Amino acid sequence: GTDQRLLGDLMADGVIALLSGNSCLRLVSRMSSSAFRGRTADLAELGQHLGARYVLSGSYMVHGARLVVTCEVADVRRRAVLTGTRIVGEVAELLQDRSELLERLASALSTAVIDAEVQSARLRPPPTLESYSLQIGGIQLMHRSTGADFERVRDILEHLIARHPRQAVPRAWLAKWYVLRVTRGIVRDIGAEAA
Repeated sequence: GTDQRLLGDLMADGVIALLSGNSCLRLVSRMSSSAFRGRTADLAELGQHLGARYVLSGSYMVHGARLVVTCEVADVRRRAVLTGTRIVGEVAELLQDRSELLERLASALSTAVIDAEVQSARLRPPPTLESYSLQIGGIQLMHRSTGADFERVRDILEHLIARHPRQAVPRAWLAKWYVLRVTRGIVRDIGAEAA
């Protein structure tokens, strides 16, 4: 009924609001996807219509004051589920300023997407990756890895700079990469590296 739909909208809006604070993620609003409500849609159709690479879908059940939410994050291009999550909480919690249930949902989604982009950046050559994937994968890989993966980040960022020579963000991340090389003790000649 209407109450159930409003509860679903409240959860969707809450998760979107939490994710919008993550600068690595680009989001499509709930209103854009509402055309698919009540329809069975193929992941490829969803991705094409929304211009999205990842889709969060789910369902919920209410038992008295308890709320059980089950959701999954799917990679549209690979037509594969990245992660599934089941969270139990209280319905009243959704009306509070801070909802642990929604925070856990948002965290599961962003972690799944970022991990998928990091894996793409590690395994695929830069020319086959979208700029979005290069940036997310490169930034996250730079902070998580050492050795060959860390060195690969420079190639990823330089490729991104070549694609978008007028954007400052990839250049700033490349500068940070050089700083991290020094702070991690990877550099032998700091003067040459600074130049």
